[in-house]
Amino acid sequence: MFGDGQVKVNLLGLDGAPELVWAHGMKGNDVRRAMQIVQDQQEAFLARWRQIHG
Repeated sequence: MFGDGQVKVNLLGLDGAPELVWAHGMKGNDVRRAMQIVQDQQEAFLARWRQIHG
């Protein structure tokens, strides 16, 4: 569980890896955990984004 915080992540940063835009209300270890999940699921997230946005 991550609590009540939020992160905004660019799914496709300049180097092709996910990139943290901002984090509010989350401890550093929770931010790292969230970023690891995004990195692990990047292709699935990008595929879904493309389905929604074209």
